[in-house]
Amino acid sequence: MLLSAARRFESIDVSRARDVYLQALTSAMLAGRLGDECRIAEVAHSARRVPAASVPRASDLLLDGLTLLIVEGRDAAVPVLRKAVSAFTTAELAPEEELYWLWLAGHGAGLLWDDEAWRLLATRLLRSCEERGALSILPMAAATRAGLHLLSGELLQAASLAETAADVTFMTGAGPVAYAEVGLAVFRGRDDEAAAAIRTATRDSLARGEGMALTYLQWATAVLHNGACRYDQALESARQAVADSSVQRIRNWALPELIEAAVRTGHQDLADEALRELCRTTEPCSSHWAAGIEAHCRALLAVGTDAEDLYRTALGQLECTGLRAAVARVHLLYGEWLRRERRLLEARDQLRQAHDMFVRFGMDGFAERARSELSAAGEPTRKRRSGFDEQLTPQERRVAMLAAEGATNPEIASRLFISASTVDYHLRKVFRKLKVTTRTQLARLLQDGQPIPGDTDRS
Repeated sequence: MLLSAARRFESIDVSRARDVYLQALTSAMLAGRLGDECRIAEVAHSARRVPAASVPRASDLLLDGLTLLIVEGRDAAVPVLRKAVSAFTTAELAPEEELYWLWLAGHGAGLLWDDEAWRLLATRLLRSCEERGALSILPMAAATRAGLHLLSGELLQAASLAETAADVTFMTGAGPVAYAEVGLAVFRGRDDEAAAAIRTATRDSLARGEGMALTYLQWATAVLHNGACRYDQALESARQAVADSSVQRIRNWALPELIEAAVRTGHQDLADEALRELCRTTEPCSSHWAAGIEAHCRALLAVGTDAEDLYRTALGQLECTGLRAAVARVHLLYGEWLRRERRLLEARDQLRQAHDMFVRFGMDGFAERARSELSAAGEPTRKRRSGFDEQLTPQERRVAMLAAEGATNPEIASRLFISASTVDYHLRKVFRKLKVTTRTQLARLLQDGQPIPGDTDRS
């Protein structure tokens, strides 16, 4: 229907035609493998025939970049996608443009392995939905921002947004597949919770015809199994995700999971091919994320000093991003490699850093894997401490997260659809439970578990 509408607009209004093609491309991407297999290519080829805009808008650049990726490949698309993402991060957009296109622009940033731009766009979309009361879009916006929090090791913030998405979906009776809920359970490494969430989301994906969600779920399942050293199962899930070329950003994320699982199960040829595929996505990009993830995956396949150099390169590159979960995983892999090389003192240092980070994040599955490796390397490990998410109610977590981000009580009330007096009530309980007295202390505590002694800033 959208494709037919776009073709009708071509002879009447080029700008409108291009907008409808972008909508059609979004719909085809969401359908993915559960839609018409030729639909994405058909939309892209048709859109390429529309005359270029005389003064291209950010959305025009985005349409050109995404369709070039499909029709001509990554090398042709990357320069245009980079211009499009830059335009969206700097341009003044009309409200409807923010609501319609910021998610897709964030998808473009993900294709470029540009975590900084993706974070800016996801945050802007979430704020736009909250400010305008766009409840139909808010669950997806919250889930997208929650995904970045997960990759950054900020599971408390992700939990708050997952709960917001679930609440709004319940209120409106409509919303996306529970991306945030699944991602949170997977990153926490809670098998039963994750398995139940994945089953429910898989059923919803099939009912809605959302192939993109299925690919996301397969990637998430691979992360869960790799975290628990169930490499055979991780391999199968990652292969299923990689097989879907219609959702290239999620496919790109699945390639490192496939490489790790293939290496651990002795499927060298499969790991080599997956690395070649990954490098085709990272080499045209110039981000620290791209360089770090490529070095991390090359290290898994390397030996001797080459492996060590690559692990150090991966850490150096990823430390320049906000993707702390990825940093922790490289510390873990590097430590495991050092232990196999019988360099136990160095191995313990890397594994200790990984373990401490995973515990602080609340990534229990990976924390247990790091704890087991530490024990094998000859170091006793500490019991996992109770996380903040176990001390606060869901509503208290959301209020705490927003207060830590600097939102005022009226702003928190508006964003959570509650009264300012209710915010004050929850915030007083949060302060009492966490034994802090200021918002600055709260922010530090939620960030890294360390309150600031002697701080005098009052709530």
